[in-house]
Amino acid sequence: MKFNKRTDKTTPGDLKTNLLIVTDLGHFKAYRLQQRRGSRQQRLQTIEDVRTEVTEHLSENLTVQPGRFRKGASAAGAMSDGQEHNLGLERRHRAVKALGKRIEDLVSREKPTRLFFAAGPQINEPLLAELDVKTRGQISRNINANLSKLTANELLQRFDLKM
Repeated sequence: MKFNKRTDKTTPGDLKTNLLIVTDLGHFKAYRLQQRRGSRQQRLQTIEDVRTEVTEHLSENLTVQPGRFRKGASAAGAMSDGQEHNLGLERRHRAVKALGKRIEDLVSREKPTRLFFAAGPQINEPLLAELDVKTRGQISRNINANLSKLTANELLQRFDLKM
């Protein structure tokens, strides 16, 4: 006796797969939206929900406690923590680059029909610039806002997608 593992009696050709990605520097969330051809009913499934390290305090990521170095010819007792001023900018740049790579890998793996995208105003344009032309071309809707804390149903409403 043979058992069919598929229980919903749909074939892969019956579904259109779309991706919905929302991100900011602290969170990355990706959802698969599946819609039966000829139907408006959507199924939403979380693919990734990741917290990044960028929003953590720098001391949580450094292996050595910050040293205290003199600031040069300044007031007596003035000390510096030894951290570079551009370190925050560098961390942000690296995070945007890593997010871009994560999105490209996800799109390559999932092969969506359409891509819905939202990123905070601080990183939206730099993140789009990190994506390759093919991935950028798949974006159907780009919202320049941080939607990473919204629920799945709120996201569907915000992107004007019906459940």
